Amino acid sequence: MRRVPRLSTLLIVTTVLGATQVIAQDEMRESLKGLTGVEVLLDGFNDAARRVGITESKFRAVIELRLRQAGIPIFTSAEGLEQPRNPLLGFTIVVLSGSAPWTYSWRLQLYQNWCEGTFCATGITWETAQVARQNEPMEDLRASLNITLDQFINDWLATHP
Repeated sequence: MRRVPRLSTLLIVTTVLGATQVIAQDEMRESLKGLTGVEVLLDGFNDAARRVGITESKFRAVIELRLRQAGIPIFTSAEGLEQPRNPLLGFTIVVLSGSAPWTYSWRLQLYQNWCEGTFCATGITWETAQVARQNEPMEDLRASLNITLDQFINDWLATHP
């Protein structure tokens, strides 16, 4: 008899969490409305990342090319600061081990300024992240980054008809 309430509680929690995730995805997508482009910032490229060929220049080129191909303007730092919401798409990666299999984590986040009356703050309005352990970090990372960029681009295009 005790298992039935636990199972129903689990189903309710799963349903609520699933609905929350959908709402969060919708809110992330909606936060892109009205933006006219993004500045791209890369961070966290540590020595272990560089040893396996993961460099800022390679990933900046991949990210900016994909965004430009989708018609998303890329701002310089000065241009980004001129935008009311100062949209900044940040990519951070850290490789945690120096030999195969490599463990790494990465995060793609969109930061924006939001103002309500006289109060203004900067926050993350769109994000995704991954932690992985792979034998070929460059290829696996590029593949998962492309999937993530597809998500961002699709959300952008959905809010910029």
